[in-house]
Amino acid sequence: MQEQEREIKFSELLTGIAELYGKAPSAAVYEIWYNSLRRFDHEAISKAFSVHIQDPDTGKFMPKPADIIRIIEGSSVDSAYQAWTKVERAISVVGTYETVVFDDPIIHRVIQDMGGWIRLGQSREDELPFLANEFRRRYQGFKSQGEVPEYPSKLVGITEGENSASGFYDHIPEPKLIGDHTRAKQVLLAGSNRPSIQISSPGDDIKKLTVLPVNPNRKGTN
Repeated sequence: MQEQEREIKFSELLTGIAELYGKAPSAAVYEIWYNSLRRFDHEAISKAFSVHIQDPDTGKFMPKPADIIRIIEGSSVDSAYQAWTKVERAISVVGTYETVVFDDPIIHRVIQDMGGWIRLGQSREDELPFLANEFRRRYQGFKSQGEVPEYPSKLVGITEGENSASGFYDHIPEPKLIGDHTRAKQVLLAGSNRPSIQISSPGDDIKKLTVLPVNPNRKGTN
């Protein structure tokens, strides 16, 4: 669906929903709505509106964008539990020798911040409950922001890590796609290879600083 067609269909949908509640959204309100939901398919948005208006409690009131997003994605808490279940299964079924790409970019960022795929997968069994809590807490934080953070395109496994370090670039296997393969491919293409925390030394930037000469005749100020 082309962007212009998406906008027209969304405008018709939102106008119809607003009329149902006796409202008439302004151009500014429409823009807020559209920008908040544009990352979702029109069908998913339409179904979410339908769920809202049929709810005996929430359906009494005109929804806000956050209400529709919550229906589409579930709450950030629910999403965090679902994400960890996916990670835990990938660890046990695929393992950390494989490089993996999940269908959720936030999973990549959280695992990167927790030390990486290999480190997480090689954790002791008694550490997993604590790691699960940390993962869910971090995931929920990113999810509640409503924006996708910068994330690594893939989570490197032992085989790729060792072969890359040894210069055997022709022996790096394709990553395993976890979850929905179409979305996982999108995650792979849109990711970054930069670390989440940039570490550097001042280096040549120090030389660019201008050092002012000290005037020996200048008196100090009180």
